[in-house]
Amino acid sequence: MELYKNYNFYKFMNESKIEQGSANSDNEQAMVAKFERMGIKNVVSVFRVENEKSLDGKEIKAEIFWVKFKKPEGQEFSDLSEVEGKIYLPVEPSGELILFTPGFPGGNAGRFEQLYAEDFTDAGYAFFTVRHNGTSLTNGATSLEILNSAKRMEIAQKQGEHHIGGTRPEGYSPFDIINESITPLMALQNKYEKIHLMGQSMGVAASYNAIRRTQGHPEVQNKIGNVVGISGYVGKEHEGATWDTMNMPMADLTEYEYGYVKKVDANIVPKEQFQAEMAKVAEANKALKIPGHIGNVLVYTPKDPLVAGPDKSKKDYALNYGPVSAKKIIIEDETNLADKKPHSMLWISPENLLRAVKAKVSSHGPHFVKVPRAKDGLIERG
Repeated sequence: MELYKNYNFYKFMNESKIEQGSANSDNEQAMVAKFERMGIKNVVSVFRVENEKSLDGKEIKAEIFWVKFKKPEGQEFSDLSEVEGKIYLPVEPSGELILFTPGFPGGNAGRFEQLYAEDFTDAGYAFFTVRHNGTSLTNGATSLEILNSAKRMEIAQKQGEHHIGGTRPEGYSPFDIINESITPLMALQNKYEKIHLMGQSMGVAASYNAIRRTQGHPEVQNKIGNVVGISGYVGKEHEGATWDTMNMPMADLTEYEYGYVKKVDANIVPKEQFQAEMAKVAEANKALKIPGHIGNVLVYTPKDPLVAGPDKSKKDYALNYGPVSAKKIIIEDETNLADKKPHSMLWISPENLLRAVKAKVSSHGPHFVKVPRAKDGLIERG
Protein backbone atom coordinates (compact mmCIF):
# COMPACT_ATOMS: atom_id res chain seq x y z
CA MET A 1 0.00 0.00 0.00
CA GLU A 2 1.37 3.41 -0.91
CA LEU A 3 1.87 5.52 2.20
CA TYR A 4 0.04 8.80 2.57
CA LYS A 5 2.92 11.28 2.27
CA ASN A 6 2.14 13.94 4.83
CA TYR A 7 5.08 15.20 6.86
CA ASN A 8 2.93 16.70 9.61
CA PHE A 9 1.17 13.37 10.10
CA TYR A 10 4.41 11.44 10.62
CA LYS A 11 5.85 14.21 12.78
CA PHE A 12 2.75 13.93 14.98
CA MET A 13 2.91 10.13 15.10
CA ASN A 14 6.53 10.20 16.24
CA GLU A 15 6.23 13.03 18.76
CA SER A 16 2.94 11.92 20.31
CA LYS A 17 4.32 8.54 21.38
CA ILE A 18 6.15 10.17 24.31
CA GLU A 19 2.94 11.67 25.71
CA GLN A 20 1.17 8.84 27.44
CA GLY A 21 -2.50 9.77 27.65
CA SER A 22 -2.09 13.49 28.39
CA ALA A 23 -1.48 13.05 32.11
CA ASN A 24 -1.67 16.81 32.72
CA SER A 25 -3.15 19.90 31.11
CA ASP A 26 0.18 20.93 29.52
CA ASN A 27 0.42 17.61 27.69
CA GLU A 28 -3.22 17.83 26.64
CA GLN A 29 -2.77 21.31 25.20
CA ALA A 30 0.33 20.14 23.35
CA MET A 31 -1.66 17.30 21.82
CA VAL A 32 -4.48 19.67 20.84
CA ALA A 33 -1.90 21.83 19.07
CA LYS A 34 -0.51 18.78 17.24
CA PHE A 35 -3.98 17.82 16.03
CA GLU A 36 -4.43 21.36 14.72
CA ARG A 37 -1.12 21.14 12.84
CA MET A 38 -2.28 17.85 11.30
CA GLY A 39 -5.26 19.68 9.83
CA ILE A 40 -7.81 18.42 12.38
CA LYS A 41 -9.67 21.53 13.51
CA ASN A 42 -11.91 22.65 16.36
CA VAL A 43 -10.31 20.34 18.94
CA VAL A 44 -11.34 21.14 22.52
CA SER A 45 -9.57 18.28 24.29
CA VAL A 46 -7.85 14.99 23.50
CA PHE A 47 -6.27 12.07 25.29
CA ARG A 48 -4.57 8.91 24.10
CA VAL A 49 -6.25 5.50 24.42
CA GLU A 50 -3.67 2.84 25.23
CA ASN A 51 -3.59 -0.88 24.43
CA GLU A 52 -7.10 -1.15 23.02
CA LYS A 53 -8.05 -4.62 21.86
CA SER A 54 -10.58 -5.98 19.42
CA LEU A 55 -13.36 -8.31 20.58
CA ASP A 56 -11.19 -11.33 19.81
CA GLY A 57 -8.37 -10.00 22.01
CA LYS A 58 -6.01 -8.63 19.36
CA GLU A 59 -4.33 -5.28 19.95
CA ILE A 60 -5.47 -2.73 17.40
CA LYS A 61 -2.47 -1.47 15.43
CA ALA A 62 -3.41 2.18 15.28
CA GLU A 63 -2.98 5.43 17.19
CA ILE A 64 -6.24 5.88 19.12
CA PHE A 65 -7.46 9.08 20.77
CA TRP A 66 -10.58 10.28 22.53
CA VAL A 67 -11.39 13.71 21.10
CA LYS A 68 -13.90 16.45 21.86
CA PHE A 69 -14.71 18.84 18.99
CA LYS A 70 -16.35 22.23 19.33
CA LYS A 71 -19.12 23.08 16.91
CA PRO A 72 -18.20 24.61 13.54
CA GLU A 73 -18.04 28.36 13.21
CA GLY A 74 -20.76 30.38 11.48
CA GLN A 75 -24.38 31.28 12.00
CA GLU A 76 -25.59 28.32 9.93
CA PHE A 77 -24.15 25.94 12.54
CA SER A 78 -25.02 27.95 15.65
CA ASP A 79 -27.59 25.34 16.76
CA LEU A 80 -25.00 22.54 16.87
CA SER A 81 -23.16 21.23 19.93
CA GLU A 82 -19.76 19.94 20.93
CA VAL A 83 -19.31 16.28 20.04
CA GLU A 84 -17.04 13.62 21.53
CA GLY A 85 -15.77 10.38 20.07
CA LYS A 86 -12.76 8.24 19.27
CA ILE A 87 -10.46 8.52 16.30
CA TYR A 88 -8.28 5.69 15.03
CA LEU A 89 -5.24 6.70 12.96
CA PRO A 90 -3.81 3.81 10.92
CA VAL A 91 -0.11 3.04 10.72
CA GLU A 92 -0.21 3.17 6.90
CA PRO A 93 -2.95 5.69 6.10
CA SER A 94 -4.68 5.84 2.73
CA GLY A 95 -5.88 9.42 3.17
CA GLU A 96 -9.49 8.27 3.59
CA LEU A 97 -11.76 8.50 6.65
CA ILE A 98 -14.82 6.54 7.77
CA LEU A 99 -17.11 8.59 10.03
CA PHE A 100 -19.43 6.24 11.94
CA THR A 101 -22.57 7.41 13.74
CA PRO A 102 -24.41 4.89 15.93
CA GLY A 103 -28.15 4.73 16.43
CA PHE A 104 -30.46 6.05 19.14
CA PRO A 105 -29.46 6.26 21.94
CA GLY A 106 -25.96 5.00 21.06
CA GLY A 107 -25.47 1.43 22.24
CA ASN A 108 -23.56 0.10 19.26
CA ALA A 109 -20.64 2.54 19.29
CA GLY A 110 -18.18 0.66 21.49
CA ARG A 111 -19.08 -2.81 20.25
CA PHE A 112 -18.83 -1.60 16.66
CA GLU A 113 -15.25 -0.44 17.33
CA GLN A 114 -14.36 -3.75 18.95
CA LEU A 115 -15.64 -5.66 15.93
CA TYR A 116 -14.57 -3.49 12.99
CA ALA A 117 -11.96 -0.82 13.84
CA GLU A 118 -9.06 -3.25 13.48
CA ASP A 119 -10.03 -4.22 9.93
CA PHE A 120 -10.72 -0.64 8.86
CA THR A 121 -7.37 0.63 10.12
CA ASP A 122 -5.48 -2.39 8.75
CA ALA A 123 -6.95 -1.40 5.37
CA GLY A 124 -5.58 2.14 5.78
CA TYR A 125 -8.76 3.96 6.77
CA ALA A 126 -8.85 6.47 9.60
CA PHE A 127 -11.99 5.85 11.62
CA PHE A 128 -14.01 8.18 13.86
CA THR A 129 -16.91 7.02 16.02
CA VAL A 130 -19.43 9.51 17.40
CA ARG A 131 -20.62 9.25 21.03
CA HIS A 132 -24.02 10.86 21.37
CA ASN A 133 -24.63 13.71 23.76
CA GLY A 134 -26.79 12.41 26.58
CA THR A 135 -24.84 9.14 26.82
CA SER A 136 -24.30 8.08 30.43
CA LEU A 137 -20.73 8.22 31.70
CA THR A 138 -21.53 6.56 35.04
CA ASN A 139 -23.66 3.49 34.36
CA GLY A 140 -21.01 0.86 35.03
CA ALA A 141 -20.63 -1.96 32.51
CA THR A 142 -23.35 -0.56 30.27
CA SER A 143 -21.55 2.77 29.90
CA LEU A 144 -18.25 0.96 29.32
CA GLU A 145 -19.77 -1.06 26.48
CA ILE A 146 -21.01 2.12 24.77
CA LEU A 147 -17.96 4.30 25.47
CA ASN A 148 -15.28 1.61 25.08
CA SER A 149 -13.02 3.82 27.23
CA ALA A 150 -12.49 3.27 30.95
CA LYS A 151 -10.39 6.44 31.04
CA ARG A 152 -13.29 8.61 29.83
CA MET A 153 -15.36 7.19 32.69
CA GLU A 154 -12.57 7.93 35.18
CA ILE A 155 -12.38 11.54 33.97
CA ALA A 156 -16.15 11.84 34.36
CA GLN A 157 -15.96 10.60 37.93
CA LYS A 158 -13.23 13.09 38.83
CA GLN A 159 -15.06 15.99 37.19
CA GLY A 160 -18.52 15.10 38.45
CA GLU A 161 -19.97 14.49 34.97
CA HIS A 162 -23.03 12.32 34.45
CA HIS A 163 -23.71 12.54 30.70
CA ILE A 164 -21.68 13.45 27.63
CA GLY A 165 -22.50 17.02 26.67
CA GLY A 166 -23.80 17.74 30.17
CA THR A 167 -27.06 16.62 31.73
CA ARG A 168 -29.91 18.75 30.37
CA PRO A 169 -33.28 19.08 32.11
CA GLU A 170 -35.03 18.83 28.73
CA GLY A 171 -32.85 15.94 27.54
CA TYR A 172 -31.48 15.29 24.07
CA SER A 173 -33.72 14.33 21.16
CA PRO A 174 -33.43 12.18 18.02
CA PHE A 175 -33.22 15.42 16.04
CA ASP A 176 -30.27 16.54 18.20
CA ILE A 177 -28.63 13.21 17.42
CA ILE A 178 -28.90 13.57 13.64
CA ASN A 179 -27.19 16.97 13.88
CA GLU A 180 -24.13 15.56 15.66
CA SER A 181 -22.25 14.12 12.68
CA ILE A 182 -21.80 17.59 11.20
CA THR A 183 -19.42 18.66 13.96
CA PRO A 184 -16.74 15.96 13.41
CA LEU A 185 -17.25 16.11 9.65
CA MET A 186 -16.37 19.81 9.56
CA ALA A 187 -13.47 19.30 11.99
CA LEU A 188 -11.91 16.40 10.05
CA GLN A 189 -12.67 17.24 6.41
CA ASN A 190 -9.59 19.39 5.85
CA LYS A 191 -7.22 16.51 6.61
CA TYR A 192 -8.72 13.75 4.43
CA GLU A 193 -8.90 13.29 0.68
CA LYS A 194 -12.11 11.25 0.87
CA ILE A 195 -14.68 10.71 3.62
CA HIS A 196 -17.18 7.86 3.80
CA LEU A 197 -20.21 8.25 6.07
CA MET A 198 -21.34 5.08 7.83
CA GLY A 199 -24.19 4.73 10.29
CA GLN A 200 -26.57 2.33 11.96
CA SER A 201 -30.29 3.01 12.53
CA MET A 202 -30.71 6.72 13.42
CA GLY A 203 -27.04 7.15 12.52
CA VAL A 204 -27.95 6.74 8.86
CA ALA A 205 -30.33 9.70 9.12
CA ALA A 206 -27.44 11.57 10.75
CA SER A 207 -25.15 10.82 7.80
CA TYR A 208 -27.72 12.14 5.35
CA ASN A 209 -28.48 15.16 7.50
CA ALA A 210 -24.77 16.05 7.45
CA ILE A 211 -24.95 16.06 3.65
CA ARG A 212 -28.14 18.12 3.70
CA ARG A 213 -26.65 20.76 5.96
CA THR A 214 -23.31 21.09 4.16
CA GLN A 215 -24.86 21.82 0.75
CA GLY A 216 -23.19 25.25 0.75
CA HIS A 217 -19.77 23.70 1.33
CA PRO A 218 -18.48 22.06 -1.86
CA GLU A 219 -15.06 21.64 -0.23
CA VAL A 220 -16.77 19.14 2.09
CA GLN A 221 -19.33 17.52 -0.20
CA ASN A 222 -16.85 16.88 -3.00
CA LYS A 223 -14.85 14.67 -0.62
CA ILE A 224 -17.75 12.41 0.35
CA GLY A 225 -17.47 8.97 -1.23
CA ASN A 226 -20.09 6.44 -0.09
CA VAL A 227 -22.83 6.56 2.51
CA VAL A 228 -23.10 3.09 4.06
CA GLY A 229 -26.33 2.55 5.98
CA ILE A 230 -26.91 -0.42 8.31
CA SER A 231 -30.56 -0.95 9.32
CA GLY A 232 -31.04 2.73 8.64
CA TYR A 233 -34.00 4.95 9.43
CA VAL A 234 -34.52 6.59 6.04
CA GLY A 235 -38.26 7.22 6.27
CA LYS A 236 -39.80 10.43 4.94
CA GLU A 237 -43.58 10.06 5.40
CA HIS A 238 -45.74 9.59 8.48
CA GLU A 239 -49.41 9.74 9.32
CA GLY A 240 -50.56 8.96 12.83
CA ALA A 241 -49.24 5.57 13.87
CA THR A 242 -48.03 4.70 10.36
CA TRP A 243 -44.47 5.61 9.42
CA ASP A 244 -42.81 4.46 6.21
CA THR A 245 -39.76 2.19 6.47
CA MET A 246 -40.77 1.24 10.03
CA ASN A 247 -41.94 -2.21 11.14
CA MET A 248 -43.41 -0.98 14.44
CA PRO A 249 -46.30 1.40 15.07
CA MET A 250 -44.95 4.57 16.65
CA ALA A 251 -46.49 3.83 20.07
CA ASP A 252 -44.72 0.45 20.20
CA LEU A 253 -41.47 1.93 18.94
CA THR A 254 -41.59 4.59 21.65
CA GLU A 255 -42.03 1.98 24.39
CA TYR A 256 -39.23 -0.10 22.89
CA GLU A 257 -36.80 2.83 22.72
CA TYR A 258 -37.56 4.15 26.18
CA GLY A 259 -37.10 0.74 27.73
CA TYR A 260 -33.56 0.85 26.39
CA VAL A 261 -33.12 4.51 27.43
CA LYS A 262 -33.88 3.48 31.01
CA LYS A 263 -31.43 0.59 30.85
CA VAL A 264 -28.52 2.73 29.66
CA ASP A 265 -29.39 5.82 31.76
CA ALA A 266 -29.50 8.14 28.74
CA ASN A 267 -30.46 11.82 29.09
CA ILE A 268 -33.23 11.84 26.47
CA VAL A 269 -36.33 13.99 25.94
CA PRO A 270 -39.51 12.92 27.76
CA LYS A 271 -41.40 10.08 26.13
CA GLU A 272 -44.32 12.30 25.12
CA GLN A 273 -42.01 14.39 22.91
CA PHE A 274 -40.47 11.47 21.05
CA GLN A 275 -42.93 11.32 18.14
CA ALA A 276 -42.66 15.06 17.42
CA GLU A 277 -38.86 14.81 17.39
CA MET A 278 -38.99 11.77 15.11
CA ALA A 279 -41.20 13.79 12.76
CA LYS A 280 -38.39 16.35 12.46
CA VAL A 281 -36.01 13.54 11.46
CA ALA A 282 -38.44 12.37 8.75
CA GLU A 283 -38.74 15.94 7.47
CA ALA A 284 -34.95 16.22 7.25
CA ASN A 285 -34.81 12.96 5.29
CA LYS A 286 -37.49 14.26 2.92
CA ALA A 287 -35.67 17.57 2.35
CA LEU A 288 -32.39 15.91 1.33
CA LYS A 289 -31.10 16.45 -2.20
CA ILE A 290 -28.08 14.23 -2.53
CA PRO A 291 -25.23 15.13 -4.91
CA GLY A 292 -24.94 12.79 -7.88
CA HIS A 293 -21.37 11.69 -7.15
CA ILE A 294 -22.18 10.14 -3.75
CA GLY A 295 -22.74 6.39 -3.65
CA ASN A 296 -25.42 4.91 -1.38
CA VAL A 297 -25.21 1.37 0.04
CA LEU A 298 -28.23 0.62 2.25
CA VAL A 299 -28.30 -2.75 4.04
CA TYR A 300 -31.13 -4.21 6.09
CA THR A 301 -32.39 -7.62 7.21
CA PRO A 302 -36.03 -8.74 6.80
CA LYS A 303 -36.06 -9.93 10.45
CA ASP A 304 -35.40 -6.42 11.77
CA PRO A 305 -38.21 -5.62 14.26
CA LEU A 306 -37.77 -1.84 13.89
CA VAL A 307 -36.67 -0.88 10.39
CA ALA A 308 -38.26 -2.15 7.18
CA GLY A 309 -36.87 -2.34 3.69
CA PRO A 310 -38.54 -0.85 0.63
CA ASP A 311 -42.17 -1.62 -0.16
CA LYS A 312 -41.71 -3.57 -3.38
CA SER A 313 -45.40 -3.32 -4.22
CA LYS A 314 -44.90 0.36 -5.04
CA LYS A 315 -43.62 1.84 -8.28
CA ASP A 316 -40.02 3.09 -8.11
CA TYR A 317 -39.63 1.45 -4.70
CA ALA A 318 -35.83 1.36 -4.97
CA LEU A 319 -35.53 4.95 -6.20
CA ASN A 320 -37.62 6.31 -3.34
CA TYR A 321 -36.17 4.20 -0.52
CA GLY A 322 -33.74 6.55 1.19
CA PRO A 323 -32.47 9.49 -0.83
CA VAL A 324 -33.75 9.84 -4.39
CA SER A 325 -30.67 8.76 -6.32
CA ALA A 326 -29.84 6.40 -9.15
CA LYS A 327 -26.46 5.76 -7.53
CA LYS A 328 -27.81 3.37 -4.94
CA ILE A 329 -27.61 -0.27 -3.93
CA ILE A 330 -30.22 -1.65 -1.51
CA ILE A 331 -29.19 -4.97 0.03
CA GLU A 332 -31.66 -7.27 1.77
CA ASP A 333 -29.32 -9.47 3.81
CA GLU A 334 -30.66 -12.84 4.97
CA THR A 335 -27.31 -14.39 5.88
CA ASN A 336 -27.97 -14.44 9.64
CA LEU A 337 -31.71 -14.51 10.18
CA ALA A 338 -31.27 -16.33 13.50
CA ASP A 339 -29.36 -13.48 15.17
CA LYS A 340 -30.92 -12.47 18.50
CA LYS A 341 -30.43 -8.74 17.81
CA PRO A 342 -31.13 -8.40 14.09
CA HIS A 343 -31.49 -4.59 14.17
CA SER A 344 -27.88 -4.07 15.25
CA MET A 345 -26.58 -6.19 12.34
CA LEU A 346 -23.27 -6.62 14.16
CA TRP A 347 -23.01 -9.97 12.43
CA ILE A 348 -22.01 -8.31 9.14
CA SER A 349 -18.47 -9.40 8.35
CA PRO A 350 -15.74 -6.74 8.31
CA GLU A 351 -14.95 -7.80 4.75
CA ASN A 352 -18.47 -6.94 3.62
CA LEU A 353 -18.44 -3.55 5.31
CA LEU A 354 -15.11 -2.79 3.65
CA ARG A 355 -16.62 -3.82 0.31
CA ALA A 356 -19.47 -1.38 0.91
CA VAL A 357 -17.02 1.44 1.64
CA LYS A 358 -14.95 0.66 -1.44
CA ALA A 359 -17.89 -0.04 -3.77
CA LYS A 360 -18.02 1.93 -7.00
CA VAL A 361 -21.78 2.30 -7.07
CA SER A 362 -23.16 2.47 -10.60
CA SER A 363 -25.16 5.51 -11.61
CA HIS A 364 -27.31 3.23 -13.80
CA GLY A 365 -29.52 2.23 -10.90
CA PRO A 366 -30.87 2.11 -8.35
CA HIS A 367 -30.23 -1.57 -7.71
CA PHE A 368 -31.91 -4.02 -5.32
CA VAL A 369 -30.00 -7.15 -4.29
CA LYS A 370 -31.13 -9.96 -2.02
CA VAL A 371 -28.31 -11.85 -0.29
CA PRO A 372 -29.84 -15.20 0.69
CA ARG A 373 -28.98 -17.77 3.29
CA ALA A 374 -26.38 -20.17 1.93
CA LYS A 375 -28.89 -23.00 1.49
CA ASP A 376 -31.25 -20.85 -0.61
CA GLY A 377 -28.77 -20.34 -3.43
CA LEU A 378 -30.73 -17.56 -5.11
CA ILE A 379 -30.08 -13.87 -5.55
CA GLU A 380 -32.89 -11.54 -6.49
CA ARG A 381 -31.93 -8.41 -8.38
CA GLY A 382 -34.01 -5.43 -9.36
